[in-house]
Amino acid sequence: MFTAKQRDNGDSFYTLSDKAPEWLKEAVQEAHDGMLPDDYIFEWCTEAYHAYEDYNGNLDSAISDIEAEPYYNALNVWFSSRMARAELVDEMLQELDCKEVYTAIAWAQVREKERVYRVIFEAIEENKL
Repeated sequence: MFTAKQRDNGDSFYTLSDKAPEWLKEAVQEAHDGMLPDDYIFEWCTEAYHAYEDYNGNLDSAISDIEAEPYYNALNVWFSSRMARAELVDEMLQELDCKEVYTAIAWAQVREKERVYRVIFEAIEENKL
């Protein structure tokens, strides 16, 4: 349902294949939460789609295994790719009473990824493959 492609600069990314059903297209759009198409969201939609089978549809188990990028540079790239992510980091700073900015960024990334997984898992459940 997803296709890996490569840009002229060598960066790889995921996109929906031409054979993707309408419900999956709608779920991917919902997963973007109002953002323009985003490589991270597409990647996580792809992961979530495959994780549904790997975890036998158990969203809680799949979410419990989600981790943030382990390297500061990767977190910086994710964080700086969309201004909307600053709000999510602010939420984590407050919610976790966090003093370390990179801890908040990591948890914000996990939170965003969890949201994407929820959207994709729910769409699959509603449209049972």
